[in-house]
Amino acid sequence: MDIIPIPPWWLRICLTIYRFMRKFPVLRRIAKKGKAWCLLGPMYELHIGMVHKARDFILATHDWSHLEKLPPATKELCDACRNTMAEILDVPRRRLHCTLKVLMESDTPNKPALVVTIGRSEPLNRPPEYGTEHAHLVESNTVFSALCGKNDSNRNWQPYSYFCCNDLTKHIDEFRCDRTTWPKYYKSTLALPLRFPKAEKNGEYKILGFLTFDMPTTGQFYDVPDVYTHDFNTYQELLGGSSVVHTAAIMADILTLLLRPMLDNK
Repeated sequence: MDIIPIPPWWLRICLTIYRFMRKFPVLRRIAKKGKAWCLLGPMYELHIGMVHKARDFILATHDWSHLEKLPPATKELCDACRNTMAEILDVPRRRLHCTLKVLMESDTPNKPALVVTIGRSEPLNRPPEYGTEHAHLVESNTVFSALCGKNDSNRNWQPYSYFCCNDLTKHIDEFRCDRTTWPKYYKSTLALPLRFPKAEKNGEYKILGFLTFDMPTTGQFYDVPDVYTHDFNTYQELLGGSSVVHTAAIMADILTLLLRPMLDNK
């Protein structure tokens, strides 16, 4: 089945026309068909691409005692997430990078949590850094600190639902990353936690890992607010109006359901 992709700006125009046409009974049926056609490309990629790969991922044989030995299904799952997001953003797939990471919390008191990479999308144009021997400290990275509500030595972050910056080069003094060569690989990023509510604590979440997207160019996450330009409450409110955010959230929720049985007790 061949799908003709619809650029995001065309999608917004079509939705505006749809809202006008649905006011008139004669045009309502045509408008509904037009809206369905506009949404078909992204929804097809999300369904046939990401969800099917997620199903294959959970059915594969995993050795979770050795994160370095995860099967190729992990890379394929990152590819599928990348392809879906590229469809929404209307960017070439090879310019968008997707990473799947897990949060390894220690049972030892006061021992810091580690972030471990278990999958990357192609092309692998940066060091893979898979497994625990290449783990990152949460507090050494602004993205993870913001999503976990930690201090990255520059700012005491509240726990954000998403982290997006369309031009990290403008925030060199504020952005921390333990890979000092990060501008070589990306200049804009969108990241969100894989999390679920704690039953015993209302309003608190258990974080299993992170889903991240980044690009070597700036300004590509076109309708996502920038974390550095809004206060916490305004930022959280603006996120609800982003189609990119909702697409990423669907993928994160699916991954949380898949990974929770494997990682919740580790």
